[in-house]
Amino acid sequence: GIKFSVTKSVGKSDYSSLIKLRVVTSEKDRHVHGTLFADHPRLTDIKGIKLESEFSPHMLYITNTDVPGVIGALGNALAANQINIAQFHLGRQEAGGEALALVSIDAEPSEAALASIRAMPQISQVTYLKFA
Repeated sequence: GIKFSVTKSVGKSDYSSLIKLRVVTSEKDRHVHGTLFADHPRLTDIKGIKLESEFSPHMLYITNTDVPGVIGALGNALAANQINIAQFHLGRQEAGGEALALVSIDAEPSEAALASIRAMPQISQVTYLKFA
């Protein structure tokens, strides 16, 4: 039941290689785009939100409302749980709209740490991602 297509073009593009993944279910329609920069895979678009992020072994995928103070509050919550930020990548649809962050961290977070972030009023989703 998986459909795929390959498209090649010689026209101008922001990327020399780009892969687009779209998953459609009865509940959601989601997509993510990625490319290679210097042979390193990077995400370039999630749900129509542009950003640039490398993969790391431990990451947090966070969606939130784009309002002042979210980044500071998130940093404080991570620090309070002894979680060190390695890299922080942001994107948003529009000012005041939906935003997302991909946060590379040094180690797997505890469930208590994730719960403390999920309890923040501006945060709508926090997902821990682990890559080998």
